[in-house]
Amino acid sequence: MTDTDAAGVPQASRLIAATRAQVWAALTEADLRAQWWDGMEFDARVGARLEESWSDGTGTVHVTEGTVRVVEEGERLEFDWIDEGWAAPSRVAITLEDGASGVTVSVAETGLPDSPGLAAEHQEGWEMHLGHLASVAASAPVR
Repeated sequence: MTDTDAAGVPQASRLIAATRAQVWAALTEADLRAQWWDGMEFDARVGARLEESWSDGTGTVHVTEGTVRVVEEGERLEFDWIDEGWAAPSRVAITLEDGASGVTVSVAETGLPDSPGLAAEHQEGWEMHLGHLASVAASAPVR
């Protein structure tokens, strides 16, 4: 499910047919994360630097930089990140919640610049990332 709240905050959630440990591993371990979010690098520890390299429609490579702010193992990951041209970083909160047939992963991003189409772009991106995360987490080794 993808949605924005009344303030235009991108929100996405997805039920993933995997254990909480598998989802957390796919989210935070570099080797697994590289399988679903190529270009995203960070250590799952508070204060760690975060970097995402991505290419726009013209093939131009961009780098989004940030800092990991909250790590509650198996529960919650939050980070700030800022893109080129933004005056201030946005905050991304990713939460895991047990469900009857897996784990619901929810993402909310606050503080995006007021730029036409940006919230919708990020909303679409989070839905895509959650779909890729679901595939990797479902096949991640059980730890």
